[in-house]
Amino acid sequence: MIKKLWFSFFLVCILPVSVFAQTYDYNSKLFQRIVNQLAMQGHKEHDLATCTVKQQYYKEVLDMLNKGKSEDEILNYYVEQLGEQALVVPQKRGFSLTAWVVPIAIFMFGAFVIYRTVRRKEGN
Repeated sequence: MIKKLWFSFFLVCILPVSVFAQTYDYNSKLFQRIVNQLAMQGHKEHDLATCTVKQQYYKEVLDMLNKGKSEDEILNYYVEQLGEQALVVPQKRGFSLTAWVVPIAIFMFGAFVIYRTVRRKEGN
């Protein structure tokens, strides 16, 4: 009797865990968001059916998601393994911030030079 009671208690405790466990597939929005951020060593635009590198990336990301890893953990894993070139878009921190700031600064400097040149020509 007590064994049945403990067994029932165990089943009741384990039931919510299995009900709320989420599995991901290639069509999951989170999965798609993650793989769209990865460069996949230049194979991002290749066909999944024929590209073994892209297939390997998809399998690894899917396995990590189903093991409970978060989006940031997965992306950080690839950055640690391959560096910033693992991502399609550089991260907005550290030295990579220059990839975001420099083009804007160059554009603003160019606009300033053009503005000054036009103003000087109007003055003559």
